[in-house]
Amino acid sequence: MAKENTHIFFAHTILENLDAEDLVKEISGYTGFYYLGSIIPDTFFYSSDETSRHISEVMHGIEGNPTNEIIFQVLDQAQGMKDIAFILGYITHCALDMTLHPVVHYLSGNYYDHDPVNREHAAYRHRHIETWLDKHLGNPLKIYNIIHPGLMHSLRAECILSQRFSISPLQIQRILYKQLFSNRLFTSTSVYRLARVLAGLGILKGYKDLGLFYGDIHVQGTCRADPVIYRDIITGQKKKTSVTDLMSEASRKARTMMQAAFDYHKGKMTKEILKKMIPGESLDTGRTHSSTDMIRYTNLDTE
Repeated sequence: MAKENTHIFFAHTILENLDAEDLVKEISGYTGFYYLGSIIPDTFFYSSDETSRHISEVMHGIEGNPTNEIIFQVLDQAQGMKDIAFILGYITHCALDMTLHPVVHYLSGNYYDHDPVNREHAAYRHRHIETWLDKHLGNPLKIYNIIHPGLMHSLRAECILSQRFSISPLQIQRILYKQLFSNRLFTSTSVYRLARVLAGLGILKGYKDLGLFYGDIHVQGTCRADPVIYRDIITGQKKKTSVTDLMSEASRKARTMMQAAFDYHKGKMTKEILKKMIPGESLDTGRTHSSTDMIRYTNLDTE
């Protein structure tokens, strides 16, 4: 998952530079819902309950499941522009992860590796890279200053998630608040130092969470080249990209999917065409019908 602050920044940048005046005009009064949508796919990763964490895994399509189902459900059940604003923000999250994660997984190793040692190392590096990226982008936005969990109560998405995953609205609220609180802690140097000590003493289970702290960037160094040479995580094909190119690609993808969703809402596009415009790629592999088990190429053992 790209850092939530980065998702907020990306969603903000998209909205600020969107050419679709009618779309911007209609959701301009609902930006709180838009930003909430941009971070919600990561929310359930913050739950201490494995069943709840699985919600975010489904949203990301880690088992190769389509990631467009919730988008279509919200569009079909929307009761107003707040629901549309929310799902357009949700789409920006999908677009950014679909673009960044194939590169991040190569650089860090498979976040879902079946080997526990490799998985711990990959999760730490994955988080460290994404924290570095947020810093590299010069992002001034913070999730805890922008997101208002109470907005979730008035959205169809809350009902959809509650019914599909048997989670109560109160549980969703609690996890959202935990997400905001955790992100505030990630900016604290003193909390980071304490976490390092606890990890060193073996009191903190594992060390992967250290990568979530901004302080980790200064201690460990960035160790990230830009541009970067990497391999396609499925085919092994050698590729070259840069942060600028990745953000531009994600922006194009987001704008295309957002416009398609908006046109469908307005009755200007059929569901058949919408499915082609938003095919539901995995947010980890960037491909349809492609699970994280299919990741074959990483540089986990080469650095």
